[in-house]
Amino acid sequence: MLKLRNIGNLKQLLFILLMGVGANLCAQESNSLSAWKSRVIDPVGHPQVQLAQQVFSRLLRTWRAYRVEPRLAVVRSDRGLWAASLENGDILLSESALTFIAQFPRSQQRHLLAFIFAHEIAHQQANDLWHYQFFRLDDAQGSNQTFVVLQQQEQAAIAAKEAQADYDALLIMAAVGFDPIQVYAHNQFLRAWVTQNQKLDCIETDVKHSLCQIAQDRSQRLASQWQYVLQQSSIYELGLYSFALGDYQQAIQYFQSHTQTTVSPILFNMIGLSHLLIAQSALAEQSNNMRQPHFPLMVYNNTQSESVQIAKRSATLSEEDIQKHLDKSIESFERAIQVWPDFANAYLNLVYAYVLQKNAAMAQGVLIGKFKKRFEQSADIELMQAIIDMGNGRLNQALARLEKLKPKQTKSIFPAQALQASVYENINRILQQQKQSDQLTQLWQTMFEQQRDNGNLLLFRQAQHYLLGNNPMHRQRAMQPIKRTLTKPQHAQIWFGGEALKVEWADDGNKTIYQSNGQVLLEHVVNQNYSAGIRIGDRADRLFKQFGDPAQVFYTRLGYYYAYPQQGLLFYLQDDQLMSWTYYRAN
Repeated sequence: MLKLRNIGNLKQLLFILLMGVGANLCAQESNSLSAWKSRVIDPVGHPQVQLAQQVFSRLLRTWRAYRVEPRLAVVRSDRGLWAASLENGDILLSESALTFIAQFPRSQQRHLLAFIFAHEIAHQQANDLWHYQFFRLDDAQGSNQTFVVLQQQEQAAIAAKEAQADYDALLIMAAVGFDPIQVYAHNQFLRAWVTQNQKLDCIETDVKHSLCQIAQDRSQRLASQWQYVLQQSSIYELGLYSFALGDYQQAIQYFQSHTQTTVSPILFNMIGLSHLLIAQSALAEQSNNMRQPHFPLMVYNNTQSESVQIAKRSATLSEEDIQKHLDKSIESFERAIQVWPDFANAYLNLVYAYVLQKNAAMAQGVLIGKFKKRFEQSADIELMQAIIDMGNGRLNQALARLEKLKPKQTKSIFPAQALQASVYENINRILQQQKQSDQLTQLWQTMFEQQRDNGNLLLFRQAQHYLLGNNPMHRQRAMQPIKRTLTKPQHAQIWFGGEALKVEWADDGNKTIYQSNGQVLLEHVVNQNYSAGIRIGDRADRLFKQFGDPAQVFYTRLGYYYAYPQQGLLFYLQDDQLMSWTYYRAN
């Protein structure tokens, strides 16, 4: 039963209640999930709850390390649609909200959930918990909600905080691969979400109702924010695809354009990596790649592939130019750390940049004096120490460190297979320099047999590559993008480098970016089969079978990219499952 206390007028209360994504119910007495234990729905046997947990888990990859990660619980409640942050930071979602989301097309449901959760996460990361002052629960089980309105709180200030949370939510969801377009494409979503709890029909019967006006205003505000987010996320995507396909100079231009309006440690890190890989490619060509330590940015590097031309693009750089790129990479990593002191990846990238610069003292200082002091002991420290030793010519010391890491599954900021791939690759390079051919064969034979039994495809292919070499059965097939027709396409314009690019998208999530001359610059597909018999959801081994070995496999915190630069094709996988593919045509 809803109780109202200290209310100036109902309209003011409803304005405050409904400015957020949901009712933003918060428990001052019930400040942990334990108080809701009897109402929490077990994900086992409940696909919608499982989907919510998957979406929430993915969003947590944007969480800052200095705060404890929140937990999510879907709970039964008679209050209808709402999402709530508890006082301890945990987040609740009502079962009715999941039922509401299930009414939308299946391809959009995870994106709509992502927006709801990201809105709450945005409030928490900004320490913006104003709604604690307005709502509390009369009993620990949440059956009776009491709303307390503090008259001195200005409505304009609250509206500004909610607008900021909406904007941040779009950026958060885009940062981990959810599509803000899906929130905007269904322009009825927000109005329905806000008014469903009051059983209003804002499309037909109650369009003049005050709640309908609130919902309409919020939808229009979000639309204006969305246009900016669309532009920024599209430019970031273009930079990411350029980077993954080896066009690092173009990637830098996209990322730098993004930094003109967004101060982001992720962007600074990507700019640094682009400069780093330009320098690394030139150095690798000079040293035949075997005297240079392997850094686990690339899990798999098929140097035998017919399409690999990435290293040769930078082969003509002078020593002075190489050092300039390394200096710029160091500057970018330091800026990323300055913005986000707990950005662990940026520290290790900085260490590697100093290794390539042959500055072992600075590399050691960053690793021990900064990274080790701030973060827990992990395999990363031993791996990077081995890389420093290799760069300084201490091959036996490096080999001893790597041999200790080989059988271990220890904590690392890198995915387990990326860490192991780098360990084996670095052992391989040391043994090659020491001309230990028998030990080399044994190294890859052991890995081949282990991964054949364990089913780790990337490590198995790595061992297979060294044992079999450039076997014709592994060569890439020539591929072309498919021609497709978008269902109910929508359009927007974004600007880059003085050129107007057109973004076209459909309700099914597929998106195309066109250059001003009408040519396709990027085609991103999440909901359609590829022409060579590949389907969204296929396992990685089918990709290898159909397309052969990729030129590169890049890992991110979100998944893996299988890159075929010659064809301009990029396949994105999570948990060994194809999630999307992209055809990218660089300038």
